[in-house]
Amino acid sequence: MRFVITQILAVHWLLTFALVAAAALGADGALVEIVRTVLPSAGDHLTLAARPVEAVLTGAIAIACATVAAMFLWTLLMIWMGENDDTGEAHSVGVLAHGCAIAVVSGLMVLLTGSGFPGAIAGAAIMIAALSASYAAMTFEWKEQGEIAVAPDLGQAAARMMALGAAHSTVLSNITGRGRSD
Repeated sequence: MRFVITQILAVHWLLTFALVAAAALGADGALVEIVRTVLPSAGDHLTLAARPVEAVLTGAIAIACATVAAMFLWTLLMIWMGENDDTGEAHSVGVLAHGCAIAVVSGLMVLLTGSGFPGAIAGAAIMIAALSASYAAMTFEWKEQGEIAVAPDLGQAAARMMALGAAHSTVLSNITGRGRSD
C-alpha cells in the first residue's frame, strides 16, 4: 500500500476537524462547547454565557471545519482512486488541505482569544505545530516515493528556446530575402 503516512494523517485530521464541526453544530450557539472540544484543559475556567452572536460564530466554525474535513477526505479519495494514475494531484490537494486547516485554526485562535478564553493561543500553537509536522511528513513521503512532479529539465527548455530562435531567424531571412543568393 502506498502513501501510508499520508493516509493515516489524512484520516486523523479528517476526524479531528469533523469532531470540531460536529461539536459546533451541536452546541446550540454556545462557543463554550467548541472550546471544550478543542481545548479540554480550558473547560473548567469557562464562564462565558451563550450570546446571540455566538450562533453565527459557531455556524461559521462548523462550516470552516467541515470544509477542511472534506478536503482531507478528498485527499484520501484521490489516493485511493488514483492508485495507478498520476497521484501528484492528491499531493496538491493535501497541501491545500493543510493550508486551509492552518488558516481555520489561526482564525479560531483569533476568535477565541478575542472572546477571552484562556489557553487559546497555546492550544492553537500546538495544533498548528502538529499540522506543520504532518505536512512535513506527508511531503517527505511523497518525495521519497518520487511522485511529486519535478521541475522541468533546463537543458530541454534551453534547446527549445534555441530551436525557436533559429526558426524565427530563418523565417525572417526568408521574408526579407537576405539569406538568398539568387
